[in-house]
Amino acid sequence: MGKPNNPNEKFAEKHIQNAFRKGNAKQLGLTGYGLTHFPNSILQLTSLEKLFLGGNEFKELPKKISKLKKLRELYLFNNNLKKLPDSFGELNQLRQLHLGENKLQELPDSFRNLKSLTLLKLHGNENLGMPPEILGDEWGRYEEGKYVKPSDIIDYYFRLKAGSRPLNEAKLILLGRGEVGKTSLVNRLVHNKFNPTTMTQGISITQWPIVIGIDNIRLNIWDFGGQEIQHSTHQFFLTERSLYLVVLNGRAGAHDEDAEYWLKFVKTFGGSSPTIVVLNKSEIQPFEVNRRALIEKYPFIHSFVVTDCLPDQNEGISLLRENIKAALNGMDHIRAKFPVDWFRIKERLANLESPFISFGEYRKICNELGEKTLKAQEALARFLNALGIALNYRDDPKLRDESVLNPHWITQGVYKIITSKTLVDKHGELQLSDLNEILDPQNYPKRMHGFILELMRKFELCFLYHDDPAEQRYLVPELLGKEQPELKDQFPPTECLNFRYDYKLMPEGILPRFITRTHTMSDKNERWRTGVVLRWEGCRAIVKADKQDRQVVIRVLGKPEKRRRLMAVIRENFDQIHSEMKEFRPTEWLGLEGHPEEWLDRQELEVFEKQKETQIRKRVGEKVLSVDVTKVGTIR
Repeated sequence: MGKPNNPNEKFAEKHIQNAFRKGNAKQLGLTGYGLTHFPNSILQLTSLEKLFLGGNEFKELPKKISKLKKLRELYLFNNNLKKLPDSFGELNQLRQLHLGENKLQELPDSFRNLKSLTLLKLHGNENLGMPPEILGDEWGRYEEGKYVKPSDIIDYYFRLKAGSRPLNEAKLILLGRGEVGKTSLVNRLVHNKFNPTTMTQGISITQWPIVIGIDNIRLNIWDFGGQEIQHSTHQFFLTERSLYLVVLNGRAGAHDEDAEYWLKFVKTFGGSSPTIVVLNKSEIQPFEVNRRALIEKYPFIHSFVVTDCLPDQNEGISLLRENIKAALNGMDHIRAKFPVDWFRIKERLANLESPFISFGEYRKICNELGEKTLKAQEALARFLNALGIALNYRDDPKLRDESVLNPHWITQGVYKIITSKTLVDKHGELQLSDLNEILDPQNYPKRMHGFILELMRKFELCFLYHDDPAEQRYLVPELLGKEQPELKDQFPPTECLNFRYDYKLMPEGILPRFITRTHTMSDKNERWRTGVVLRWEGCRAIVKADKQDRQVVIRVLGKPEKRRRLMAVIRENFDQIHSEMKEFRPTEWLGLEGHPEEWLDRQELEVFEKQKETQIRKRVGEKVLSVDVTKVGTIR
């Protein structure tokens, strides 16, 4: 073990010897011992299958670690490892390998022999040059429920080792309500021109070549339309590792609320990427926000800049340019290494005239440029998708056969559909054949119509009627009629199980998404833009959103046990939506049975239950009610 210089080394050695005396030890845990040297006595435990050595201070591993040939799981996170011995590749039974948060400079060639791996964690080893798009998140996922293959990580590393160059490309995303001046800002920043503009529809993408230090960077500016109905399409393209501009103006005094709304958007979909808050149109209507409070709440804010796009107002625009460059300079991924042999494919795709190609055509280009293996082609497609360069959904059987090379094309297509007079007049009802009239056949050929609708389904913007799948009829709930159907006293609160969500800020599209998710439980005549009636197991429920009060109210009618099950189904669907928009999570309130207009905070109820209280005392007007806990409108 080396000369003891850590009191924990004696405890570790004792632990190892105990395992040795037991014989055939399968597992050993020495996590967090702060050991500076790998205990060589571990090498005697040749039956080990799991070895936990995280949270120590190893700088190297012994060559003879290959003696532990039965290892299936090895945890070496949070050490000081700079390299691994060549013999490491002989641990070919490994299924899980945790090497995150070390100081690895390189991986040995023998690493390619680890063919049995199902999980590989290399996060926090900056010198390996591995981007998170390849490594996945902290759980090793690149998408919810989908895990990165260790073989893809290893293959990418050795591609970099064979030859790489900096990517030198970045994404700048502008967010804000309609008419706050986002497009005018882009014109001033890129072209130094002020032109009166109309409201952006969908996304406008502008390339801005800039110099940061000694590097020429290609900055892709994504200017999103600000109309509320377009917010639901933002989720297609809001990505981490981008720079965001949240653009505000002083309209109607709503700038504080707008700042919160869009910063929550960045935190939810952009992974707390650096963000510049732009206070625009300051000459027309000066305003301020509580900067310190916002930075405390959203520490990813890089800076605040006051601007105006008028031709004679240059100081704010110059300051914004400098802040953009400073923020980009601090984003290491901009200079991330990219395999040289993949650059040729990336550039060929970028220069194609068509905004989309089939995956077969993509494979043909890869083959022509030397990338002939399907596995590598799929890995590159996934990486280009993560960067927002080319959208591809290889894990979705209905979308996998097409790649979109121009994200602007798909957004414009979706926007044309959801704002078309045909669809508005029909209150959101759409047939596949309607796209022949809505979309320009030259830019949107018939073969791509089904792809666009499937993408809308994937992001819960529409659903296919199940009663006539052959007709391919869809409904876009965002465009349902506003009028609630006649429901005269059908859901008396005193006879219902009552539940309520309260939002500080209600994101656009909550109810349309819920209607999409639960459409098999509702009838076409009982859906409207802000509500729906559900039917299930003989029970009925009404779910209504009130944008002004920032609430969703749920009332369920039926036999006690069955209505509780229906309430559970409703809440499970909302939980899924809220999990994807975690920064907009609401508080939850339960209606008291017998007093449906009196509400109890669900967290408060949980306190009562944990304390095994049987009665809840709640003041209502001048009376104090005593309510049986078991009779509160719970969902258990």
